[in-house]
Amino acid sequence: MANSTTVQPTTTWRAILGAVLADLRREAGRQQADVAAACGLQQAAWSKLERGATAASVEVMVLAAEALGTTPSAVLARAEAVTALAEARGVLVERRGANASAMGLLGAQALAALVAAAGEAHTP
Repeated sequence: MANSTTVQPTTTWRAILGAVLADLRREAGRQQADVAAACGLQQAAWSKLERGATAASVEVMVLAAEALGTTPSAVLARAEAVTALAEARGVLVERRGANASAMGLLGAQALAALVAAAGEAHTP
């Protein structure tokens, strides 16, 4: 008898935050290199932030929010809304990025869809 293992879809808090930053950047009509420069980063470092491969420092969060025409609290509120939606849909959100299981990682497109859905739910 085959052992059936259910893999729970998984993402990380920093992947959600990165996806939110990417969505805000696109909404603002900005390029990665522009926002990276405003944050004192190289484009490659900003790309890693958007993919959730690295975590944003508080300083980068403040500078990024300013460059995107918003506030750090608004960025975090949007990330919290995405997290709540993801968890409501059965996605495990790891609070520590390095601990996420690669086997169940939520794909970038699925995460982008959650970001869009959370944004639509919180649009005034």
